[in-house]
Amino acid sequence: MKSFIEELYYGNIDPQNSGFEDDESVQRTLRTISENEDWLTEHLTGEEKKRFLDFADAWTAYNGDATLDGFITGFRLGARFVLDICNPNRCGMSPLHRSARERGSPAEPSIGTADRRRTWFSMPVTGWWSGW
Repeated sequence: MKSFIEELYYGNIDPQNSGFEDDESVQRTLRTISENEDWLTEHLTGEEKKRFLDFADAWTAYNGDATLDGFITGFRLGARFVLDICNPNRCGMSPLHRSARERGSPAEPSIGTADRRRTWFSMPVTGWWSGW
């Protein structure tokens, strides 16, 4: 089985496929936009028509950029969640143990030192991403 990243890379996962277009209210809104754009394009002439088409093109470009920005921001937020969850200073500790450690208390998580296993999420976070 391919990893999630491989599935995404090969196009088997479509992060934009949320079923949004199947929503009836969205369909009504899209129909209204389309009908009004068609009407304006048909009835406007000369400079008015050119300005409207320039406006429609600019709005489409802006909307695409804003959507891309939201998509990227969502991935960055998800990465920050992962980094925070896997922070070696907090990973695997309850808020009480974390609070004790932050106060300098010798309290340790209930797992004994001999039972601890070094795992990927308990390793130090270093590199360009550690400044997030």
